[in-house]
Amino acid sequence: MRKSTKYFLLLAFLALVSCSKTPGADSDGVFSLDGVAYPDLQSALDAVPDAEKTYESGTGYKIVKLLGNASGKGGSIKTNTVFELDLGSYTYTLEDGSCISLEDGAGMYLSGSGGCLDGGSGADPAICAGGSFLYIKGDVSIEGSVESSSEVYVEEDFAGTLRGDVSLSDCFMKILSGGKGVEIGNLSVSASEGSEAALCCSQKSGKVNISAINSALPYPVWTDSGDLVGMPDGKKAHVHSYAGTVHHDATCCTEAYDEKSCPVCGHVETEYFYDEADVTAPCPPEDLVHVEAVPDFPPQSGCVEHWQCPHCLKCYSDPEGKTEINRLIGNSPWEIC
Repeated sequence: MRKSTKYFLLLAFLALVSCSKTPGADSDGVFSLDGVAYPDLQSALDAVPDAEKTYESGTGYKIVKLLGNASGKGGSIKTNTVFELDLGSYTYTLEDGSCISLEDGAGMYLSGSGGCLDGGSGADPAICAGGSFLYIKGDVSIEGSVESSSEVYVEEDFAGTLRGDVSLSDCFMKILSGGKGVEIGNLSVSASEGSEAALCCSQKSGKVNISAINSALPYPVWTDSGDLVGMPDGKKAHVHSYAGTVHHDATCCTEAYDEKSCPVCGHVETEYFYDEADVTAPCPPEDLVHVEAVPDFPPQSGCVEHWQCPHCLKCYSDPEGKTEINRLIGNSPWEIC
């Protein structure tokens, strides 16, 4: 065999190997969780034990981080897990009739670096957020509709695009950044009695185009800037004009916060202060209720003498509320918190 022929065959072999390792548009999606690869998003989420799905942390949840390692297609997904899906630069396309369904207790952070969640050509929404939340951040695009009955946030670092219909029921969608563009085909906003719902645009939201609005609410779109563009004919965004701020000090139950309201529509905007000194205040000693000791009969029904706060239900060994103790069961020694 001639030398040039051998060289050609070697190049062809290397090219074939290289192509086989490059995820293509028709390849199966691959998701990694803690370094383990799974063929699709549903199997990766199912691999998380129930006991590890949510717990209190800095964000209030355990965030299950998933990395999309390949372009591909997938079917419907149902989960009650709080997770972050980082698509990177890849595209994940939902098969026709499929949807990412976030059930009660779930939450989704969708991010990427040029990636895209494609809802496919079906009429079903790409994301359906029930009793959950949805955060869209980073350079990621959604090509498809979003339905939600819980809050949706388009974060300040959002740099992608959002294109499709948006349906909000008893909830808000807050656009903090418009990224490359927010194009809503049909905005549907509804609220039951006693509830609020609206598309809320901040001063930094940028260009938001809305083709049609289907809502009986007087103010289905709110903005704090008045710079919202692309509103349909006959529709005007309501611009809040707040009439001052009321400060609320921290209590033993709540953090300190500022509150301001719009006199036109009554919308209330709340800003909490999470500095360590402002998280909670001591229980007011004058409100503590004295509880006499109770004999431990029947077993585990008694308690030692203590003072309890009627607001936060904390228990103390002294009337000044200086030494907190756990819930007292039986006449066992006190456990100091």
